[in-house]
Amino acid sequence: MMSLSAFVDALAEDRSSDVSAPATVFADALDVLARLAGEQPVDARARLVRYEEAATLAGHHACAARAVYIRAQATAAGGDFTSALSLIETAANALREAGLPGAALRTNLGRTHLLNEMGRHEEALDSCDAIVRSLALHRPADLDPTGIIELNASAEVNRGLCFELTSEWERALDAYGRAEAGFARLDDRTGMAEVIGNRGLVLVATGRIAEAQGALRDAIAMLDPVEDRGARCLFMINYAETLLTSGQYVEALGVLADTGEILDDVDVPMEANDRKSVAARAYEALNLHDEARSLYRDCAAYYAEAGMAVEQARATWGEARVLLATGDPRAAQQRLASVISTFERSGHRQWLSGAMLDSAVAHRSAGELVQARAAAETAARLASQAEAPVEELRAELLLSDVCHVGGDRPSAEYSLRRAEWIARRTDVAPLSLLVDQAIGQRHLESGRLDLARSYLERAASTGERLHSGLSNSLVGRRFMLDKLDAFDALVQLALRDHAIDASPGRAAQVLSVMERSRSRRLGELVTHNREHLDQRSTETAALERELDAVYGEMIDSPTADPTRGERLRARAGELELAVSRAHLNGVRLDGPSTPGATAFDIPVLDETLLSWYCLGDEVVAVVIREGDVHVRRHAGRLHAVRDHMQRLDAQWQHFRADPAMFSRHTARFERAARAVLADLYAELIAPVQHLLGHAGSTAGLPTALVVAAHGPLHGVPVHALHDGHQAMIERFAISSTPSVSDYLIRSAQKPTVGGALVLGAADALAPLMVAEAKAVAAQLRDVSLHCGEAATSAVLLNDAGKRAIVHVACHALFRSDNPMFSSMRLADRWVQARELLSVDLSGALVTLSACDSGRSHAGHGEELVGLTRAVLGAGARSLLASLWPADDTTTVDLMASFYRNLNSFGPADALRLAQLELADSSPHPYNWAPFVLVGGR
Repeated sequence: MMSLSAFVDALAEDRSSDVSAPATVFADALDVLARLAGEQPVDARARLVRYEEAATLAGHHACAARAVYIRAQATAAGGDFTSALSLIETAANALREAGLPGAALRTNLGRTHLLNEMGRHEEALDSCDAIVRSLALHRPADLDPTGIIELNASAEVNRGLCFELTSEWERALDAYGRAEAGFARLDDRTGMAEVIGNRGLVLVATGRIAEAQGALRDAIAMLDPVEDRGARCLFMINYAETLLTSGQYVEALGVLADTGEILDDVDVPMEANDRKSVAARAYEALNLHDEARSLYRDCAAYYAEAGMAVEQARATWGEARVLLATGDPRAAQQRLASVISTFERSGHRQWLSGAMLDSAVAHRSAGELVQARAAAETAARLASQAEAPVEELRAELLLSDVCHVGGDRPSAEYSLRRAEWIARRTDVAPLSLLVDQAIGQRHLESGRLDLARSYLERAASTGERLHSGLSNSLVGRRFMLDKLDAFDALVQLALRDHAIDASPGRAAQVLSVMERSRSRRLGELVTHNREHLDQRSTETAALERELDAVYGEMIDSPTADPTRGERLRARAGELELAVSRAHLNGVRLDGPSTPGATAFDIPVLDETLLSWYCLGDEVVAVVIREGDVHVRRHAGRLHAVRDHMQRLDAQWQHFRADPAMFSRHTARFERAARAVLADLYAELIAPVQHLLGHAGSTAGLPTALVVAAHGPLHGVPVHALHDGHQAMIERFAISSTPSVSDYLIRSAQKPTVGGALVLGAADALAPLMVAEAKAVAAQLRDVSLHCGEAATSAVLLNDAGKRAIVHVACHALFRSDNPMFSSMRLADRWVQARELLSVDLSGALVTLSACDSGRSHAGHGEELVGLTRAVLGAGARSLLASLWPADDTTTVDLMASFYRNLNSFGPADALRLAQLELADSSPHPYNWAPFVLVGGR
């Protein structure tokens, strides 16, 4: 006779036909296989087939029938619902034939689960009702009183789920109440936990988020971490979703990371895909659009293969929302049509109202106001019928916007008041922010400034609270994309006083609000938090190796074959997305932190500070000089600046396309470049030139000018702008900063005392990188020089910390479409911008002598991303980086001169002197002006 362990091993090795075991061993083995089916369904299915054969041969027909039912559960866990339903029917018939009517009746629970997953909720409810009716009429012979109570309670749980999935909340809660009473009579903590967790999901749907979170926490605590880890994991996933709804993003990502660790130990595709679906919603909430869309598409494909039409529709709905957020309403509308059709068939009114609402958003984005209003009104009616306050709030908010734009002000005001009333009765902070923001904007437009300030301040404070803890480079920088309107409106509010300059306090208030807005845009930059990069998995390392190879091909043959170039860029995007998803999968952020103080003290400095802020097309300028603050509205037009910058970039393109022609016509190209720089001067500097002061000098040095750019203005080479007589660099020693606050923080940093690290990684396109590194090293003391094959990623990432100076001469790749994957090409591989965040560069002067090293993708809410952001985020006091591809030959001379001057001057003055010296011999600004100093002077 075989022992239990030997029997189970025999099933694994396909020796079941040889086994001879007593009925007790067969029964115990079935318990083992049932647990295995919950954790390793694929392995369990194969063993269960062999078990059924052995049980049938041994005459244990009841065991064989039960094994078929467990195999149905394992099959369902693998996503094959059609086959699972067929197996359940087979199991039910076999159990009845074996004289087990109660066990046969129990299979209706499994049938209910599958039918609900397939969106067939009425059929699912019929299966549950069949259990309740049958037990009320007679007691099956194979069930004792305890078994009857347990089966009845389980049926009520499933009835509650059917009601929940059709938005019948009260009936769902009634059913859950009866189920909980039954499990309580049995002291069944696992059953009670399931009921409590399901009740939490109903509370979520009805907008009672805090109560829902409490219920789900209770359910998780009641489940055994080992025995019930499948159910526990599912409720943790649901709990993470409630945290997303309430705006607790840091906590939600932490819970998802915990569930990922649990799922790593088991093979349960369904729960893994549920987690992936919630992760997609997390990325969507954090404006990680590419990552979210990729996950939604994966989920939709899985659910489609599994025959889960409703879940497939929910995943497709998520993809449609991402398309709306990224400006593609037509594609979103196409997907929403099928989603709405599926939800109409399934009878889930809450989800239907949400999908209809997003259809209204798509119409609104396409300028179709009549259709948008009709869809929003339908969504609001459905949400009200379904008692779904979150969807109703969103619908009223959209209706208010559509009516306002369409000129129906009374309806707009009514919907906005409705939205505010609902918002105050729910605890959904992200939506409360939008409501306060909208009301504040309306008050601002109508001149009710005190009311506007009250609502906008509340919206801004909510945004800051939601942002708290999101310091990760892949999260924090994009989170504020759709949450900045309140900050811009507060700037507009501060600018409403036409006598700003006559009141220093009012001018200071404008600057304070601007700085507060920048601090939200910059995220973790000013706090110098370094990001911990987890050990790369084998899979991630393989992806990054392929990405290195693709980057290399993109650099080495950029224009040889345009079609091939497109393929390379597409493949790079795919690989970057895969790496980003792998990195986010287990990310744990810093945790809640207190937002920084919003008060801003005007500094009294020797430097003049020029701060720009973009409000729509208007550039607002603030000048701080000798402790005084001056504000100038209409100090530039953003569209004109963009046009001039495109012309300037065309000049650089001419140089790169044909250097020989450029050298033959240097004077003509120089005049053309100077004309563009003069236009930029007229647009941005001329309106405030009288506030900047005259070119004075201190100890033989010119006045220092620090420029805090904003949005697209980060790319403007202020030092090269020309007034027709001289360039700005001839009047001022110019540096730049992400914000005035950031400048003060970095200037207060003590420069690191220590040696220098110099790397030179030459390639065919930039053969003088090694010569540059050696020229730089010759000007420094206590220097560690690594050239050629010795200039590796390990040297940079491991040795740069705590160095006073870090100089890297290499090729760089700026990714405007994915800036944090901008990279530097070292001897062994490409080092991505995000990797630099793991290096402690506190107090250091860092030079990235590489093409495009200082370029930043700067859009609404996204300031200074790319290599510049990474270095500053790692704590560098100052950064020397290029705005455009620098010439290899002239850069050697510039850098040698810069470091030689650094022995006597600060970085800003050292750079100015080096640039003026180079301009004498190479007067075209392409040669002498690509580098800028960012940070402390």
